[in-house]
Amino acid sequence: MATAGGPLPSLHVQTPLVAAPDHVAQSLGVSKVLYKLDNLQPSGSFKIRGIGYMLAKAAAAAAATVSTSEAAASQTERLEAVSSSGGNAGLATAWVARTLGLACRVFTPSTTPDKTIQRLQAFGASVVVVGKVWDEAHAAANAHCKEREAAGMPTVLVHPFDHPDLWTGHSSVVHETIEQAKALMGPNERLDAFVCSVGGGGLLCVETEGAASFAAAVKSNKPVSIGAITSIAKSLGALTVTEATLSLRHQYGEDRVVSAIVSDADAVMAPACGAAIAAVLQGSAADAIRAAGSLKLSRESSVVVVEVCGGSNVSVKAFDQWRKDFGL
Repeated sequence: MATAGGPLPSLHVQTPLVAAPDHVAQSLGVSKVLYKLDNLQPSGSFKIRGIGYMLAKAAAAAAATVSTSEAAASQTERLEAVSSSGGNAGLATAWVARTLGLACRVFTPSTTPDKTIQRLQAFGASVVVVGKVWDEAHAAANAHCKEREAAGMPTVLVHPFDHPDLWTGHSSVVHETIEQAKALMGPNERLDAFVCSVGGGGLLCVETEGAASFAAAVKSNKPVSIGAITSIAKSLGALTVTEATLSLRHQYGEDRVVSAIVSDADAVMAPACGAAIAAVLQGSAADAIRAAGSLKLSRESSVVVVEVCGGSNVSVKAFDQWRKDFGL
């Protein structure tokens, strides 16, 4: 537990970075493909990186407002973490809150699977089902936080993707991967691309058809609503990307942060983090990178990293239904 003035605890673990079979790299036209297995995080996804950092920082700040250790512990226990995600972000919030000794309340839409609600409750969260889509659940979470704050009760709203502390925490996956990759690359190889799934904010940014809010924003050059989420990849279900996502794309180069879309049938392996894997296996990742024109992928030297971000909501029952739906 963090104390006033002390270092923040690291709540995520260093996950494995492993080489994909040679045929994956060959089909992509690169030297090597590496999988970063963040699906092995304690909460089931990479979301623990940013949310762990955000809540550890909030808990430390709450403890710093009082003078004694007993009072600090009491103040921290009063702090409630509030999430509006029925997916990986909600699970990460519940897991981190329990680890830090915080109360946790998760507002989630009615589309959230019963299995996920049960997992949230097992992590100690109070679950409130409200609305049909994430935007409605988020509005309810926001209203709840304002009520608590008006009553003088310490509260932190954990947005699923739109907060600087989240971005700082999530960036650990890049730093970690760069260090791990050194032991897996040959002297003439270099890291050329990082492929990840994107919902509200994401490097190659891959989405599924029916949840492609980033692609819509790139096309319009501004965040726009896609109206409804029709993809089975509910964890990618943000109707609109953040302003910061496009701002960072402009900052780092529009030809270096590019968009790709895959079908639900192609992504059915996850399906949220499966979007990134499918883009590599079917070659659309390389096509999108080459189309951007800023990078020439090489069979001799290019190494591509795929962030296997989660997939904790997938079950055998879900796979069986998708197999029937997509004729697999």
